[in-house]
Amino acid sequence: MIRRNEVMEIFLINRKTWKFSPLHFSIDNNQGQALYRPEYTLTKHGNYTTGFVLKEITSGRLVGQASKVKPTKPDHQVQTSTGFSFRLYKHGFSRAIDLPGFTIQGDLWILNFRLIQNADGQVLADIGHSLQFIKDSIQVSLYNQAYRDFVLTLVADVLYFNADGYLKPDLNNSNSY
Repeated sequence: MIRRNEVMEIFLINRKTWKFSPLHFSIDNNQGQALYRPEYTLTKHGNYTTGFVLKEITSGRLVGQASKVKPTKPDHQVQTSTGFSFRLYKHGFSRAIDLPGFTIQGDLWILNFRLIQNADGQVLADIGHSLQFIKDSIQVSLYNQAYRDFVLTLVADVLYFNADGYLKPDLNNSNSY
């Protein structure tokens, strides 16, 4: 049986789709205040990203980090500050996730899904994606605040995984959000 509590927090992610790099985004609260932003690491030659860290903007607290296991393939190992870890990878022509203890209902890759904890069937978050004229929006409805870092890192890494292989983002242009 699936149980859902009332929404504790709502986060919004807005990306401009006309940008050359889909890696520019911030995670905002429902009042539009930017709370989290990813910082990317680059290859030795600076051509491609090798991972990211997700940090709180005001305090600089590390929320989660992702790194490529194999530099030439989309294979990400992710660790959150709360101790959760998971892996997103490409297997042949399909994509997969190792997410022990949790179930994804819906489509993870287009960010339209529900995250459920296997132990008690509790819904932890609902993630919805909508495409608008020149930007797309992702809404994260969080039902359990203890999983905030885990859920936000998961969503940020799915965005990063889907963009894997793009050229280096313009990391010096912080006004491009």
